Amino acid sequence: MALGLAAAAAFAMSACGGGGAGGKGGDGVNPGLPGGPGTPPSSLQGAWWGPFEIGPDRGDTRMLFLPGGDYWALYGGDTVSGFVIEGFVQGSGVSADGEFSSVNARDFFGILPGAPGRLEANYTSQSVIGVADFTDWTMAFSGAPIPATTYDFGRPADLADIVGAWPMQTTVDGIPVELTIQPDGSFSGIDSRNNVGPKCQFTGNATPRAGVNVFDVTIVFGSACTLPNQAISGIGLTSTIEGTAIREFLVAGVSGARSYGAALFGTR
Repeated sequence: MALGLAAAAAFAMSACGGGGAGGKGGDGVNPGLPGGPGTPPSSLQGAWWGPFEIGPDRGDTRMLFLPGGDYWALYGGDTVSGFVIEGFVQGSGVSADGEFSSVNARDFFGILPGAPGRLEANYTSQSVIGVADFTDWTMAFSGAPIPATTYDFGRPADLADIVGAWPMQTTVDGIPVELTIQPDGSFSGIDSRNNVGPKCQFTGNATPRAGVNVFDVTIVFGSACTLPNQAISGIGLTSTIEGTAIREFLVAGVSGARSYGAALFGTR
C-alpha cells in the first residue's frame, strides 16, 4: 500500500492545478466533515472530483464515498457539454486514521465483466489520494471536494431535479437513449437511434436516498439490449455544470453478483 500511495501522491502533485485536484478548486464543504485541511476525519465520505491515470491514459473522475463505506468512482472526461463516463470502480471499504481500504473493488468498463481488485486511499477533509489495483493495470487518482454550489452532497435528493426527458448515452455499447422520468421516480428508456430492427428498451426507478444527495437506482434491460433481461442497481446523481445552468445526470449500477455493470450520462 505504501508504494502504491507514494506513486499516487507523485501523480497528484504533477496533475493538480493551483486550486485543487485537476485545477478545479476545493472551496466547497461537500464532505461535511470536521477538521482543517490536514485533519483526517473519522471516515471518508462525500463527493469528490479530480484526475486519474491508468498507464499513459489520463482523465477526470466523479467519486462518491457514502455513509457505511460504499463508493462509486466514475472515470472518464470533462467536456464542454458535461462529464462523459467511460467506466467506474465500485465497492465498499473501511476508514481508519485517514486511510481507506477496500478489498472488493471491481472495475466496470464497457461490456467486459467486472474486474476484481482492491482500492487504497489516504484522505483528509479536503483531499483524497489513492490507487485502485487490478491484475493488469493500476489506476491512480486524487480528488478535492466538489464545490457545494455545483453539487451539494449533504442536501436531500429531490426528484424534481430529474423529472422529465433526458438525452443520455450508455457506457455498455455507447448508444444514445432517451430517458423519461416520471414524478414518482419511475422511468423508461429507449434507444434513440433511427435504426431498423428491435430497439433496446428498459425500465427502472430512482428513489432519493436518506441523508445524502443521491438516488438509489434500479434498471431492468429489455431483451433487445446488450445486457438482455438483466437487472442492475446502483446510484444516480445530478448536478449543474460549474459556472452554467446546464444540469447533468449520472447513473451507474451493477448486477446482483457484481459480474456486470453499466452507466448512463447526459445533460439538459
